Amino acid sequence: IHYFHCLKIVKVLKVSESATKNIFGRYSSKRMKDWQQIVAMYETDSIGLAEAADMLIRNVNYEIAASKKQVKKCQQQLNDLQRKESEYDSNANMFRNKFLQTCKQIGIEGASIKTELMALLTTLPELYDNLVADCKQLKNACDFYHAFVVFLDNSDENKKLEILPLLNCIISQGNVTVHEWKTGQAPPEEALKKAAENNQISEVKPATDSIDFGDSNAIDFGDGGAIDFGDNANEIDFGDDNANQIDFGDETNAIDFGDEINFDISVENGNTVSNEQEKSATIDDEDLMTILDNIRTRSCIIDDLTELQGFFKQRLNEMSGEANIVAVNQFQDAPRQLQLTSTQEISGMKSIVDRILSKLTSVKMQHLFLIKTSERYVDRLAESLKQKQSLADKMLESSKSSKERRQKIAVQLTEAEPKLDNLIKKTKELQAEISAELSKRYQSRPVNIMGEINLI
Repeated sequence: IHYFHCLKIVKVLKVSESATKNIFGRYSSKRMKDWQQIVAMYETDSIGLAEAADMLIRNVNYEIAASKKQVKKCQQQLNDLQRKESEYDSNANMFRNKFLQTCKQIGIEGASIKTELMALLTTLPELYDNLVADCKQLKNACDFYHAFVVFLDNSDENKKLEILPLLNCIISQGNVTVHEWKTGQAPPEEALKKAAENNQISEVKPATDSIDFGDSNAIDFGDGGAIDFGDNANEIDFGDDNANQIDFGDETNAIDFGDEINFDISVENGNTVSNEQEKSATIDDEDLMTILDNIRTRSCIIDDLTELQGFFKQRLNEMSGEANIVAVNQFQDAPRQLQLTSTQEISGMKSIVDRILSKLTSVKMQHLFLIKTSERYVDRLAESLKQKQSLADKMLESSKSSKERRQKIAVQLTEAEPKLDNLIKKTKELQAEISAELSKRYQSRPVNIMGEINLI
């Protein structure tokens, strides 16, 4: 409340307290007398005008500036929070899509990650069978490539050269073991069973890391600490007659080895079992794996397919356009298999090779190979997927928190803006009242208050 408020109150009381006015124009109401006294005190030495001017300066320099700063800060925070909320939602969608995309590539739903990863191993034999069936379609392609290589170099050494060995093995024999591919003989069943047991990935962890050697730490050798050698503790009985002589017989000192030594030793059939066990024990574990399971042989198959793919790609390039004229002249003496194979047939062979390579090198197959060979990889892959999922959840939680904070700041802004407008309005009114009061004191001359107040 300032001086001009008091003038307005007195003006209102003149209407409400008009009944208390006497013939001399004075009011008998105590309320009226009190407010008139306050106005008189304000008018002494123009204190009321000075107070109003100080209030005007304070509003312009501090109150309005602080309110504007608060409003601007709230607006800036709202923009930042809205931008962060958008980034959080975008990152959450990105991590969620990565999680779903990886799960789709691997072939799992993502509900129980590790269990689903381990369950994928049951689909590996079926995938191997499909790959072998696709590879058998490359029989003509391999024969064509072999005939092409032999035609270019018809030497005896090149004829004996084994081209695409592992791919031809897959075509002719299927997904056999490495041992069978090397030796031509299947490994013993006992060795295969033992390798299957060793290659199983167990999820069961031991309860403790210590080994229980028993209830006591000492070895019981018996009731006493000494070894009983007989009745006499310190003597060995060599016989009754001659204590220091060894009796070799009645007549001579020769040792009787018997009448005749029989060197004819018969081998029983039971020894074959031990021989098979020894043979299975000498086979390396990697050789007991199938060709597609073994890392080295699988890489060699991929190399064979890549070699075949590059050959067909180059052959198609040679048979197209101007290069075809040179190829016709070059292959006039070639076998009929090379001359009669059309571009469409070569393109069909290449498409089969491309399809097999894409299957064998797909993300799902790579994960399956690593899952089968390493339990640690299963843990790492599951942890990686869980991390993507947790990051997506964390981004959503951050977005939710940012949204809640934005709503609170929006409430503060809605409260601050009306206060600022009201403060500016009152300041403008106070400016007009001060101008009017000053004008009265200077014979109603127009008074304009200049300065920053006109920019608010």
